[in-house]
Amino acid sequence: MKISERLDRIRGQIEQAAVQSGRNPDEITLVAVSKTQPLSAIEEAYEAGQRHFGENYPQELELKSAALVHLPDLVWHFIGRLQRNKIKIPWRDAHWLHTIDRVELWESLVARADQFPHERPDAMPPLQCLMQINADNDPSKAGFVIDDVQKISDAIALHTSPRLVVCGAMTIPSVGGDPEHAFHILRNMAASCGLGRMLSMGMSGDFEKAIACGSTMVRVGTAIFGERG
Repeated sequence: MKISERLDRIRGQIEQAAVQSGRNPDEITLVAVSKTQPLSAIEEAYEAGQRHFGENYPQELELKSAALVHLPDLVWHFIGRLQRNKIKIPWRDAHWLHTIDRVELWESLVARADQFPHERPDAMPPLQCLMQINADNDPSKAGFVIDDVQKISDAIALHTSPRLVVCGAMTIPSVGGDPEHAFHILRNMAASCGLGRMLSMGMSGDFEKAIACGSTMVRVGTAIFGERG
């Protein structure tokens, strides 16, 4: 099956899940997870109308964003674990950063934005940031556990930058757990803590459940590009 055909199928499933939940499908952004995929696969998806792409590794984001600069309206999402010494690349090249998972990372990002504003092209809007929440309190996963969410809320209040916008939260459910439970926790927590209305939750195997729980962004890789070699 071609990438364009897979995209059509996923879009149809997103629309159906939204309608069944009484939601507008236009509220939901499909992020095609293109990590380890060749440039040709991204170009094929682009030709099929896809504009939002997610990368997990800073160096791969750097290479792809430079190689595909000729494609207008590309929107890059950094969705992987980010080390503080790698902040420069998503700060410069990404439109969205999904994985603020600790206070120190947020503080370093604010410092980078304030000290090196010239690194981000003038045409780029402020970096849209999501707080990563460990909704299952799974010790094997990154993110703020529920009891520590207030820490990031306080850090955001103390350390701000006009070049950064906190607009929501993200979660990855535990393997073997109940994804709907995690999705409900994230939705309720984001609303109560004022982190924003954008909810990045749901992947290839559970995005329909995530939409029913209020997701505004679903991250789909395998169902679009196929299994990685």
